[in-house]
Amino acid sequence: KKMKLKRGIWILVLVLVLLSQIKLISSQAPSCCFHTGNFCQNVYSPQECCGEDSCPPSVYDPFFPCEQTQCEQPGCCHQTCEITQYKDCNYAFTPLLELGEPYDCSVVPECGQGCCVYITDQGTLGECELTTQTSCVADGVIYTNTNFQLGISETECNQICEINQTMQGDIQGTVKDSETTMPIISAEIYIAGIKTYSNINGEYFLPEIPIGTVVVEAYSQGYASFTTNAIIENQKTTNLPIALIPTAESVGTLKGYITNQTGSPLSAHVSWEQQGVYTDAQGYYILTDVIATTQKITITPLDDAYLSKIEYLDIAPTINQQDFELEKATSTENCGNNNLDENEQCDFTASEVGECSQQVCKDDCTCPTSCLELGGECFTWESQCQGNLISSEIDLCAAYNYQGSSYGCCEEEIIEIPPCINGATTNEPISSTSTSNGTMCICDSQYFDIEDTEQSQGYCCNDIYYQPGYTCEFHGAFTGYVLDENNNPLDAATLDYQKIGTNITHSTSSAEDGFYYIELPAGEYSFLATKETYSYYTDIFPLTSAETIALNITLISLFPDCSQENLSSPTLSIAHTRGVKDLTLTWEHSCPDYVSSYILYRGNTSIATFTNEVSSYIDSEIEWNEIYTYYLVANSIYNGVSSQSNIITLSSGSQQCQEKIADESWCISTNRVVCDENNNPILWDGTIRG
Repeated sequence: KKMKLKRGIWILVLVLVLLSQIKLISSQAPSCCFHTGNFCQNVYSPQECCGEDSCPPSVYDPFFPCEQTQCEQPGCCHQTCEITQYKDCNYAFTPLLELGEPYDCSVVPECGQGCCVYITDQGTLGECELTTQTSCVADGVIYTNTNFQLGISETECNQICEINQTMQGDIQGTVKDSETTMPIISAEIYIAGIKTYSNINGEYFLPEIPIGTVVVEAYSQGYASFTTNAIIENQKTTNLPIALIPTAESVGTLKGYITNQTGSPLSAHVSWEQQGVYTDAQGYYILTDVIATTQKITITPLDDAYLSKIEYLDIAPTINQQDFELEKATSTENCGNNNLDENEQCDFTASEVGECSQQVCKDDCTCPTSCLELGGECFTWESQCQGNLISSEIDLCAAYNYQGSSYGCCEEEIIEIPPCINGATTNEPISSTSTSNGTMCICDSQYFDIEDTEQSQGYCCNDIYYQPGYTCEFHGAFTGYVLDENNNPLDAATLDYQKIGTNITHSTSSAEDGFYYIELPAGEYSFLATKETYSYYTDIFPLTSAETIALNITLISLFPDCSQENLSSPTLSIAHTRGVKDLTLTWEHSCPDYVSSYILYRGNTSIATFTNEVSSYIDSEIEWNEIYTYYLVANSIYNGVSSQSNIITLSSGSQQCQEKIADESWCISTNRVVCDENNNPILWDGTIRG
């Protein structure tokens, strides 16, 4: 019995020893890590892989070593466009079996040839050549301004390059105080929509501006805004000095577009208490030197078919963009406004006249008493005074020499109003119209007094009215919306039109809602739409007289993880320095051009702020034997958008490792130890001291 008992004890001990060895072997089995810093490397813990107690399943596989995963798999690495193993790529990768014949990188789209176009920060053409997509985004070319079109032939690429290649010149000057002649530092200068600043000497310089007449605007705190035109000549430098006038108050500029509910431009008067302007043919307005405070802005449409609007805006001492959409007026709202509006037979305020007893006017408007006294009748003028282009003092019947008339009531029958002279064929304004009776003429449904110089200097172009200053050569238009791939509107996209066979170029930009509109002379145009960090769009269109080409444009983001509304998260990493308690923090971001700044946090306290050009920091304000938590916040160039990095918690290490470099050993009790890379003492044989 004693022998059997001893044999049983020995068997039990042997089983326990075997189990402990199995457990030890299991705990020391290598696992494959796919973290950026240890890509396709065998590690023995999540901490060693990603610096945390647990890693995402896509980063750390605790059951398989790297040789049992795709790390050994051959295929095409998109970065080098060469056949290699996955572990040597750490980039976009296509396995060999998915390539198909001839089993090389030539079948991978990213390695195929296409047209690479690099647009500079100034919106002009940089490099343009036929190459691979990999080469297009490498060799120091700024990725955010680069677009690549796969499958483009060399001939097609050359055509794209010719469209983008414009004749260019430079512009320079000095910004000074108009009274003291002292230079003004950091003045904002906009040249053809491109922004720059004056330096410490008040000097500014902007190269590679497309030739032609450009608008130059300058702004600085405490000065009135400055606007003028400058002529850019090919291969020449234009010198334009700018003198800003000091103001007692901070002022800003308010600009934008006036449209109806369908997005079509409207003619209107936009004003604040000290100044007012009329919109141009595109509905665009600009108010300069608006006092920077809350201002009452009044928009009065020139067409009575639309309602006026009043809004209170907070004006900042810079450029303020504000578009306004006007609503259609109902017949009830037009009735009683003392104007003959569309489809009205007569219209006076109720306090001035009595009821119209002989004729019931539309919308219960009243007829003038003088009409009834003279035995006249109310009648309808077709589309009378549409656009309010005739003042309320003009008596249409009197203009035709009818006796006893007053605001649309005449004793005699109406003689048909002749059409206004067609400026599209004569290139003459409405004032050149010759009539046999009176001074009135009609352009489409709008009536004009030839002797009213304020409006008759406009043009009637094939029954389309253009305001003074816009001749009939502007009889075609491009319009539509600029959108991203998710149909979100893109503002500030640049749209350039060059007339084929000439050096004549025209430009506009999309509004906040993505809307754009531009009127151009008839002809064939090459068209280019661009926006920083987005692909470009180009095409050729013929534009005929009185034609409006509606075209919605889609630009694809080069950084799908980043947009005006979204910013991808930065990746934070931390490393020790042997013998020193300092921690070195480094970070990466997938689209750094969208980042304006980084804020580094230790715990819940901000310890440093960086520009988007900084990617590392050494924290020396820490102590030995402490646990610290770090994370990084990235702020977008678009206000209100930010993202947070991964959170890392780690020890600063043991003070026993202070000034201990690699392989410098010493004794603790009866054990000889060294410091590991995390400044923790470990046994000489490599086992971490428990």
